[in-house]
Amino acid sequence: MTSRWTILALCCVLSFAQDFFYDQASPLIQRLIGTAVECRNGTDLSCLYLDLTQYSFFFSSYSWAVGASAVVAGLAVDRYGTKIPLNISAFFFVLGGLLFVVGSYVGTTQGAFGVMLAGRILNGVGTAGFVTISNRIKSSWFQYHELSLAFAVDIVAGRLGSSLSFLIMGAIVNYVGLSGCLWIAFVIVLIAGFCATYLALIEQQAAFPTEAIIKKTWRQVFGFFFRLSTFFVVFALAVGLLYGVASTFTANAAGMLAQVHGYSESEASYIAGIVYYICLLGPLVGIALDRFGYRDYWISASSVIFVFAFLIYFIPTTPGWLLCVFIGLSYAIFPPAAWAALSLIVRPETIGLSNGIVKFSQYFGSGFILTGGGIILDENSGEGPSRYRSFIIYLIVLSLAATFLCICMNWLNEREGKPLTPSQQERHFVFTGGEPMGAGSRTVATPATPKPVLKLPPMEFAVFKDSSGMPSTSNNDNNNGGLSRNYSRKYGI
Repeated sequence: MTSRWTILALCCVLSFAQDFFYDQASPLIQRLIGTAVECRNGTDLSCLYLDLTQYSFFFSSYSWAVGASAVVAGLAVDRYGTKIPLNISAFFFVLGGLLFVVGSYVGTTQGAFGVMLAGRILNGVGTAGFVTISNRIKSSWFQYHELSLAFAVDIVAGRLGSSLSFLIMGAIVNYVGLSGCLWIAFVIVLIAGFCATYLALIEQQAAFPTEAIIKKTWRQVFGFFFRLSTFFVVFALAVGLLYGVASTFTANAAGMLAQVHGYSESEASYIAGIVYYICLLGPLVGIALDRFGYRDYWISASSVIFVFAFLIYFIPTTPGWLLCVFIGLSYAIFPPAAWAALSLIVRPETIGLSNGIVKFSQYFGSGFILTGGGIILDENSGEGPSRYRSFIIYLIVLSLAATFLCICMNWLNEREGKPLTPSQQERHFVFTGGEPMGAGSRTVATPATPKPVLKLPPMEFAVFKDSSGMPSTSNNDNNNGGLSRNYSRKYGI
């Protein structure tokens, strides 16, 4: 039988490739906008001469493509399962990566920008399918096992892709030029495409315990979309803001370090990569989340760290690497906490659509925040710290807004029965009637009756409301796409 760790390993390959491709433009920024010494003296003939708004649009358009496509992917996976959506996503992912490379060979700057932009958008469509489907897969396979750890390991694989993108591109760009770096990224994209196809095959053969409740009618699937609770909406907006702040900083970190602190192109890439090196501590965060619970407080703490990190920028003696350390610490905390929390506040049959909605918030938020950051930097054409002062203030305001939403989320968690508070040990104990954590390779098929030591919070299945506005946990499958009777028996509701 397929092991849940094999499934996780394949999901990690997809995450690695997604983040490697997404972040490859950051260490190559000076080649893309033509400010590198090698561009000015003619050593690298593949340099482009984009402005910073166009450069930022590579990131924002990608984010918008992922955000819009994630909802469609979520609807599709809840309607059809994983095989067809995952294979279609692999096709777009590889095609987009190829166009991004080919675009760099177009003779004019505007032509190159157009083709490369199309590649980023198509790759973003494929990424949307990957992230939405892989999150649903992990939620199902690890629901009552190492849930936060599984998400943390997957996120670390993505951060490793990002950090290696900074490290590798910064090290070899002087030897292979812009085009050579883009081809290396495409090879990784191609490998991920094959892994996605294989994942679709073995995951389909593994007989999901939730397969019976996945295939809803389109009317039922769309019905979930219009019954979102306040808790879920606040959660999705907070996640979108946090990701937007982090991605906007990392996209511009190398340029800021070079201009404000005087680092060389390679040195700035290495130091900006500190954000992702620290994110490699994610599995430790995942273990702590599974052990202690309180996922909402972890997310709130990360927003406060963002605010602190940007405030210390205004202390003249603050080194650039210290800012990256604090951003990396926050970036290591909130993603595993957020994605593990999501599967605890949605019903099993809506996990695909719920992931799609949160991904929409994440990537659309990142896209608009990135575009705003690019416009601010273009309007401040000075050199050194003066150019980035308004940019950092912009990020402080957004971080404060995220902190406010996190406080609201904490209050709603208390009001709705504390679904984000129990540890995985407590949740597993209730679900299995006392079976030790880690037993078996999947969710337990026939658990014992839950013991009255800990009552599972009603919001675990109540992100969607019924027509009266109250959370719905009906056992009637025809009532608002309600919870299946098998799941109701399992959880004792």
